[in-house]
Amino acid sequence: MSGIVKVICSGLQWKDAPEAYGPHKTLYNRCIRWSRLGVFDRIFVALTEQADRSKCLMIDATHLDACRTSAPLLKKRAFPRHIGQTKGGLTSKLHAVCDDQGRPVRLHLTAGQACDLRGADGLLADLPDETEEVIGDRGYYSNQIRLSLAKRTITACIPPKKNQKSKPPYN
Repeated sequence: MSGIVKVICSGLQWKDAPEAYGPHKTLYNRCIRWSRLGVFDRIFVALTEQADRSKCLMIDATHLDACRTSAPLLKKRAFPRHIGQTKGGLTSKLHAVCDDQGRPVRLHLTAGQACDLRGADGLLADLPDETEEVIGDRGYYSNQIRLSLAKRTITACIPPKKNQKSKPPYN
């Protein structure tokens, strides 16, 4: 596990992994196998369940650049890879809901050209029961999101878009 984390965090190629972690092919194969089996997902869920529950959650997204070798994956369309074409090239978008200390609670990956609202649908539908407030930026402003949060008695602290005629209050 530490070899996989070392390669991913440092941005190394698998062949450049330190020899102390074993053969690079073994590291790569384990990473792929564990990813497909959902091992990393289960680890993430177990870690987030151990953390204290926060009443205030924050939502945002960031772009992840895909490497140039991922271009053939986009063309093959064998199964969804969440790689999209944007002005900046091939990208993916990582949507995250974090607690009040910035620790991730939920993550969702979409293609790079997807709007923030598309990623928010899945994340906001599965919020913890203790949630009282959700903070987001203008990209997450929509009547649908505000209404779905209001039905669950969750306060939405999301500024309206600049061209919005009726501007609901936010703090």
